[in-house]
Amino acid sequence: AVTRLQAMHKFQFTRFLHQGVFFVEFNVLKAPFNDIRVRQAMNFAIDKNPVVQIALSGQGVPAYGTLPPSIAGYWPGIAQYRYSYDTKRALALLTQAGWVQQNGVLEKGGQPFTFTVFTWSDDAVKRAAQVVQSELKAIGIQMNIQNYDFGTLLSKVAAGDQQANFLGYTYSTADIEYIWFDTANIGTGLANSHDHDPKIDALIARMRSIVDVPAQNAAIADLQRYLADQALRREINDGLNVVEQWNSAND
Repeated sequence: AVTRLQAMHKFQFTRFLHQGVFFVEFNVLKAPFNDIRVRQAMNFAIDKNPVVQIALSGQGVPAYGTLPPSIAGYWPGIAQYRYSYDTKRALALLTQAGWVQQNGVLEKGGQPFTFTVFTWSDDAVKRAAQVVQSELKAIGIQMNIQNYDFGTLLSKVAAGDQQANFLGYTYSTADIEYIWFDTANIGTGLANSHDHDPKIDALIARMRSIVDVPAQNAAIADLQRYLADQALRREINDGLNVVEQWNSAND
C-alpha cells in the first residue's frame, strides 16, 4: 500500500522505527534446536536483507538483537557483536554438531536436516518464511512451513509444539525481555523458546531492579549479549511505521 501511494506523488511520508522486532524463534527443547551450535548456525545461515526487501517491500531495516533502536536500552554494539550472514561459518558449526552434506543435503545419522516452522496467515509473514526457506535450502536444510490463525499459533508455541516459529512484538520498554525470555513466562506467557536458563532470569532480574539509567542500560546490554550468545532467535527486521500526509502542492 505504501509503495502504491508513493507512486501517486500526492503524499508526503514520515518514517520512524516500529518499537518491535520480527524474528524466527527456536524451541530449545526440540531437536535439532536443542543443540546451541545448530541455533548459532541458523543465525549465520539466514540473510535478513532479502527478507526485508521481498517480504516488506523495503519498508523496514535489518534487526540485530532482541531490542530495536527505538526502545531505550538498545545497545548499538549488538549490530557487530555476534552474527553476520556467513554460510561458511554456518556449515562449520553444523559440521561440529554432526551434520554432513551429502549431494547438497545436510544429513546426520542418515536423516536429512528437516524441520517445520509455525507461522500465521499474513501475506508478509508468508513471504518472509518463503525467503528463509529458500536460503536454508541453498545449504541443504529443508524448512517446512505450517500456517495457523494467530490465536492457534500462540497456543501451540506456548505449549511447545513447535520446532521453530515466526513471531514479532510491539512494546515500548526493555521489559519486553522479561515477557519473552523469563522462565516465569514459559507455557503461560510468551517465552516460546522454552529455555529454562537461570542466568537469563538473573540478568533480567538485575535489569528490572536497577533505577539508575546508565547502570540499567549496562545491565540491558549484558542481557542482549547473553541472549545473542544463546541464539534463541534469528532476528530479522525492525519494521518502519509510515505516516502519509496529503501534499497540498498536488491539489
